[in-house]
Amino acid sequence: KTQSAEVFVQLVERAQLQHDYKRVDALADALASRFAPSEICELARSQNEVVRALAQEALTQIPTSALVGMLNDPVDADAAREALPA
Repeated sequence: KTQSAEVFVQLVERAQLQHDYKRVDALADALASRFAPSEICELARSQNEVVRALAQEALTQIPTSALVGMLNDPVDADAAREALPA
């Protein structure tokens, strides 16, 4: 899991350096379909602010029931809580 998240961060960073915003958009589109919610939470804790923003946006698209189920996880609870509707 961590390895795929690290690869995602590297791909976003590379696209940023190349100012390839179309690629950043494509990576963002792939987030929810290719990563498990816990992996997206991991990305939401990234040092890279673009990765963090993309992950937080992807979390808002995850079903509420899945986010509620993550509230008891000490690692992912904060990211899940932020993504839940107010």
